Amino acid sequence: MRLVVVPTDAEALSIEQAGGRAEPLRRFVERLAGGLALRDVWASDLDCRVALAASVAEGRIEGASAPEVGDLHAALGEIRLAPAALAPLVAIARGGRPDRGAKRRGASLFDEPSSLSRRAALLVGALAALDARLERHGLTDPRLVHSRVAAALHEAEPSAVAALVGAAAVEIRGALDLPAAAFAWITSLDAALRAAEPGGGVVVSLPQADAPVDVDREKTPFEIVADRYERGLEDALTFTALAPVLGDGRFAGPLPKAALERVSVVRATDGDREHVAIADAVCDALAAGARPDRVIVAFPAGATELERACVRELVGRGVAVACPDRDLEDAGVVALLRRALGYAFAFDRRGFADVLESSYVSARALTGAEGSDASRAVRALAEAVGARRLPAGGAAEACAAVAARIEGDPAGDAVAARAARRLAAAYADVARATSRRALLSGVARLVATLGLAERAATGGYSFFASDEAPAGVTRAEIDALARDARAWDALVDHVEAYAASSERVGAASEAAAPSEVVAEVFDTLGAIGVRSGARAFAVRTARLRALGAEPTDLLVIAGATDAAFRAAASSLLSEALVSEVATRAREPALAPSSFAAAQRALALLVAATGAERTVFVYSAREDGAVTAPAPVVAWLERSGVAARPARDVEPGAARGDEGAVRARAALEAAREAYFLDPRRRPSGPVGLLAADAAARRVLTDATGGGARPLSVSGLERFATCPFAGFAAEVLRARDEALVGDRVDAREEGTLSHDALRAAFEASRSLLERSPPDEAAVVAAGLAAAEAALGPPTSPVERLEHERILDGVEVHLVLAARDDTWVFSVAERGFGGSDDPWPPIRLQLGDESLALRGRIDRVDVGRVRSAARAVDYKRSRSQATSAFKKIGETVFQVPLYARHAARQIGAKGAEGAYLPTTRRNLQGLPGPTAKSQAAWAELVDAPPGELAPIESRALGLAVAIRDGRLLPEPFDEASCRTCPVSGGCRRPRFTMKPDEEGEGA
Repeated sequence: MRLVVVPTDAEALSIEQAGGRAEPLRRFVERLAGGLALRDVWASDLDCRVALAASVAEGRIEGASAPEVGDLHAALGEIRLAPAALAPLVAIARGGRPDRGAKRRGASLFDEPSSLSRRAALLVGALAALDARLERHGLTDPRLVHSRVAAALHEAEPSAVAALVGAAAVEIRGALDLPAAAFAWITSLDAALRAAEPGGGVVVSLPQADAPVDVDREKTPFEIVADRYERGLEDALTFTALAPVLGDGRFAGPLPKAALERVSVVRATDGDREHVAIADAVCDALAAGARPDRVIVAFPAGATELERACVRELVGRGVAVACPDRDLEDAGVVALLRRALGYAFAFDRRGFADVLESSYVSARALTGAEGSDASRAVRALAEAVGARRLPAGGAAEACAAVAARIEGDPAGDAVAARAARRLAAAYADVARATSRRALLSGVARLVATLGLAERAATGGYSFFASDEAPAGVTRAEIDALARDARAWDALVDHVEAYAASSERVGAASEAAAPSEVVAEVFDTLGAIGVRSGARAFAVRTARLRALGAEPTDLLVIAGATDAAFRAAASSLLSEALVSEVATRAREPALAPSSFAAAQRALALLVAATGAERTVFVYSAREDGAVTAPAPVVAWLERSGVAARPARDVEPGAARGDEGAVRARAALEAAREAYFLDPRRRPSGPVGLLAADAAARRVLTDATGGGARPLSVSGLERFATCPFAGFAAEVLRARDEALVGDRVDAREEGTLSHDALRAAFEASRSLLERSPPDEAAVVAAGLAAAEAALGPPTSPVERLEHERILDGVEVHLVLAARDDTWVFSVAERGFGGSDDPWPPIRLQLGDESLALRGRIDRVDVGRVRSAARAVDYKRSRSQATSAFKKIGETVFQVPLYARHAARQIGAKGAEGAYLPTTRRNLQGLPGPTAKSQAAWAELVDAPPGELAPIESRALGLAVAIRDGRLLPEPFDEASCRTCPVSGGCRRPRFTMKPDEEGEGA
């Protein structure tokens, strides 16, 4: 079978799925190099990047500055793939003579006092310094792999080569940017395969489009590339016809019919709206049935900001995006670490306080304390940092000063002071590092001190611990959590790879400025050696030259302006410089400027051929100036493809008034910004309403001050978070119930309550006896409970019924053995129009509060005059937790007990939270003296006066009526499961972690 070698993984996969055999070009060359047992130790891209930086630091590249290292590396990468006209530049760098005039031409080129001369000199110096350092440490630059493979193939036995390749015939298809050095190994491989087997060999297949025969016409991009390939490959070159979606690449002449059917143009009014137009086109295609992993947005070189804006827009609309070059850099945990490290050199007290309060920082790791003590200490430390004048310098000096001040305050938090000392020591290690090895050691200590690894690795994993979708968590939030976890793992791998590269190229112990090394580590994260990888069912971003002819449902060509299409990949290796080198090398026919343009055009033509639909998006203005469309777009518009305004991309959809949209966007931005401001300035958009009579009337009616009583569970929602209570009780926001085969928690609770009610009502007369007949109580109660549940309709439901009945049985046994309390009523409603009991009415001055609800069970005292309200909970932890929060976020049982006592004329009021399952109920501890005293303090009151629990309930309602609806939860860990967190716009990374989740 013939082996087809193609540029991309996606093309190879497509051929494999069709029954062929294929391999990406990069992997094929690596396999040849490994199989030929080359003794070279190849340097990685990261090795080369670190070697360049080290050479700049020691002055080996004359005239270069540290910020230019990235451009130098990008330029050297381009040289590896550059056309034959760059050979003179490479030869000059190695001291050779490409031809008789090379030395003279090189000298004159570099002696010219021009920017071109300086860039050429920097490139030559970089090549020389890189080669020298790699050679000193036994490494070989990977750009030499082609020549080394060619030499090894020339010496190898043909049969061994054929066995290594695994095929007698090889077709290299669609490789538009083969370096000249690759021609040598292709020729050697062709000779070996021909000798090994008749009919064997290598062909290089280039796409070709029909063009009119005219000796005077301009060459097409196909012909320009073919001219270069023919010089190096001769007989091995073949051509395949390309569907003329965009013509022959000259962007002149008549428009092919396919372009009218498969190509469209969208013009944004300005650069600020271009990313919205791109996102509209993508969402349009997805709504029409396009597969997300077959949708690609291609960006021109240097369009980083446009790409970031587009990704943010798509993610905001709930579209998953695989952005290999940016996914890691944009992850919250990576951005926070880079920010935290920056404070080692330039301190900002409010920004540093934000870092300390981030959910990525583990309070336990930072303080060495547990639970609430750790959280309180971190808050105290953040307040101390943000509120005081601190000495000049970095974080080390600031933290030391804060520690001293806290220690000097008799009321200071000793745990916060200890945390400040630990931070000061960690930051000092970073700031005083004199080498890469020492700097990375300091970074590791700071990461451990902040506990970033702990929070990044486990902070969101609870969302993925179950097969069921977590309630209240959007797809975008889950995607962000997953990205954080992936990004942290990748960052750790990258830092380890960076450290290994530093050792390999001898730069680990060399002097290096800490701030420059930090920038170096993060600048290489998304660009060299580390990729987050494409994800299934995710829209992908890419560069045109990296696409090839892979099949796509939609290809969006972003930033399709003339300037963007002509932009160079790096500022050092510009077209002007390459053209200058080509001219002085006396090879005008292969002038790289025309060749680079031909490569870009050909890459576009090939990518459009594989796309079912291609959309060009460009902005008519950029920074107020008119922009020209790319040549292909101008040709399409001249030929009858009308450019649609960005707002018309989505036909038939009502977008609404633009002013209203902008106002809504400003509101959402203000709400999100509130959580990023450590001072938390309340405002109307966030939830602090003005003292408005109409608003107060609405809020009073909704909080039990009007005709309709407020539910006690609604009161608890307000206590948990005023904004969440407002959303549920005033706006009437509700979760959408998920219906499935399995009984969910809500349905299980309803069934348990129904079964318990039937059981206790059926055994009421038996329980009133003294003493009750336990066996008779259980028998009567279980029979009634089973009848209430009804026959199960599935095996799963039968198991649920059996578990519920098991819990009912233990409740009946405990009730029969209880000599203090006896059952009175179950599921007693109050406050509703059909309920037997009236609402709870609380009055203080002009303020009143009416409450409604349903009491799970009411018991009365066997001996003394008292009522007990019982509330059922699903688990033991819920029962014990509820009792601890009475009077803070829990009001039901004490208010129920007081109301039940009034209705039956009892003097005492008590309450209990009881689990519904056997194991949890039997393991529930009894009330302690301390808890009983706390209960009495809240519930007891002289006749005619409000009990403290009732005063708190009324006070809470009055505060809500005053318009304080801020998203200020009593326990910030509750935000992680809040069903209305999308309303207050709180970003997930600002949410405090659950202390129990940290092992407190």
